[in-house]
Formats: sequence, C-alpha cells, structure tokens
Amino acid sequence: MSATLSFRTVGISAGEIAQTAAFLRLVWPRTTRITAPHLQWLYAENPEGPVIGVNAWSDATLVGHYVVIPITARHDGHCTRAALSLNTAVHPDFRGKGLFKTLAEQTYALAAERQVDHIVGVANDNSTPGFVRSLGFQLVSPLQARVMLWPPTRAVDWTEPCWRRNWTAESLAWRLRNTATRYSWQPSRAGVEVNGPTRYLGVTSVLTFAPEPTVAATIMSTLPQRRLRRPRLWFGLDPGTRFSPGTSWPVPDRLRTVPLNLIYRSLCSAGAILPADGVAFAGIDFDVT
Repeated sequence: MSATLSFRTVGISAGEIAQTAAFLRLVWPRTTRITAPHLQWLYAENPEGPVIGVNAWSDATLVGHYVVIPITARHDGHCTRAALSLNTAVHPDFRGKGLFKTLAEQTYALAAERQVDHIVGVANDNSTPGFVRSLGFQLVSPLQARVMLWPPTRAVDWTEPCWRRNWTAESLAWRLRNTATRYSWQPSRAGVEVNGPTRYLGVTSVLTFAPEPTVAATIMSTLPQRRLRRPRLWFGLDPGTRFSPGTSWPVPDRLRTVPLNLIYRSLCSAGAILPADGVAFAGIDFDVT
C-alpha cells in the first residue's frame, strides 16, 4: 500500500458530503441515487447519530470510503446501540491492496469507541466471503425473497425475536423521508404495509408489515395511503409472519440477480452469534439507498 495514504474520520460538513458524493459516483458510475442531499439525509440527519466511518486519502485525493450508520436494536430483550454497515467504496486504482479491510477495521474500532455493541449488514454473494473470512462476520442467513399477490398474516404464537431493529417515532419518520425514493402505505392483514418502487415493471416492494400501534401510527402520519393490487416483492427474515402458499411464492435462486445475506459481528463479545430463526429483519431495516 502506498506510503502516502492517510486515514481520516468521515465528516459531515457540506463540503465533505459533496466530496464524498462525487467520489461514490466515480466508483459507482451507474448510480443515480447518490447525491449530496441524499448523503446529507443519510449521514448527518439520522436521529440515532451521525455516520461513523473512515476515509483513505492519497495526498489530496479521496481513494477509499467506508461507513456504518448508528441504529438501535432490540437484542435479547434489551435496547442496544448498534450500527448498520453501509457504503463501501475503493478507487479503481487502489483495489487489491487490502484497503477495504484497513478501512473496515478502523471503522469498527471507531464504532466501539462510540459504544456500538455490534454491526449488522446485508452483503451480496460476492462480498459475503470477504466479510466472513477477513472481518470476522457471521453469515446469519440468506434473506428470503417472496412474490405475493395477497398479504401474509401474523402468527398466533408470535413471540419477541431475539434481534430486531428498534424504531422510534423519530427514527422511523427520518427513515421514511428517504430522499432517493418515495413510499406509501396500505392496510394489511399483518399490519400496516409500507410499499416502494422496484426495478421490475408492475412489481412493488414491501418494506415492512408493521403490527405495532406506535410504528403503524408513525407510518400513517408520514406517508400517503395508496392501495396497490399488483404483485409485491418482499425480502427479509420474519419468524412472526405466515405467508400463504397459495398466494405467495419464494423467488427461485436462479431469478435472484443479487442474492442477499444478513451478516453480524459483535464488537464486545468474541464469538457471539445470532440465531437465524430468531431474527426479524426486512427492507425497512436496511434498504436506505
């Protein structure tokens, strides 16, 4: 790795956010969502706290970027400060030199200093081995993917999962103000259903089925209501949801262009794991770009 590389904490000033947005568009030229206003919302306005991350610089040129955003998780019955692994980017001229691992470990050390208990993230099949082998993450489970014509129901024997994201009215309202897309809600047998667009013509995404009254009230007061009868696509893990086999079907692996995996790493307890059958995790919890 070049001796001229230096590492600095990611900042959230207007100038730093504009520079980061330009760098991410350089690395991901096909993206249309990464803009300075979007990163301002994502990095600086999160009520759980500002972004945590590290940038790599070659003299005055930004060449590497990795961040996690603070979240609150309900873990084993207790509210815990955690973080969601998010944007990772390395300049094409600096790949293959171990820069991603260096940025990640420095970011996790910084997160631990800020009292973050653990990191969760969603990785595709290409990046998952690197997180597991090089960074000590657990592959908790592949996320399920289902196409629905009719909403599911809540299980009558539903119990609190061992891990779920803990949304407050303030954090949920922030999440639903995502500057890169628009959401709506409609009633559902499993709760209030939050919908968003997908890349597939005539198919809508389902970010969550919210059964909790406080969460449902925030959704209904923040988003417009819109009834959608078209097919809906759901990604996630939810032991409390029961999908009807006659009106919803798993998406075959061969049709999933980017299979997604939930990953986990404790920053406090070496070897700690999450049981896959005890995690509730859906699009509302990670799809922030």
